Amino acid sequence: MTGKAIRRRLPRLSKLPRNPTHAPRNDGYRWNISTIADALNLSRDTVRRRLREAGIEPDGYVSNSPVYALAKAIPPLFGHAPRKPKEQSDE
Repeated sequence: MTGKAIRRRLPRLSKLPRNPTHAPRNDGYRWNISTIADALNLSRDTVRRRLREAGIEPDGYVSNSPVYALAKAIPPLFGHAPRKPKEQSDE
């Protein structure tokens, strides 16, 4: 086989997804509605409705797509109140 034939069969690792907003954010704890729905096997409409009913606001925006902190977004999806953030001690 020639070098060209071998190169054609190798996958291209340099291609990134066209829409990176569907991947977890940099810290891994801020996801958009599509990613949350995919991870929990729920409909995007269900996730959007339950977050709106619980009054959960987006934690920020990435490419005009709202992202939610998982600690705030996941509990209301299953009918629980979101936990308050842990207090950090200055010791």
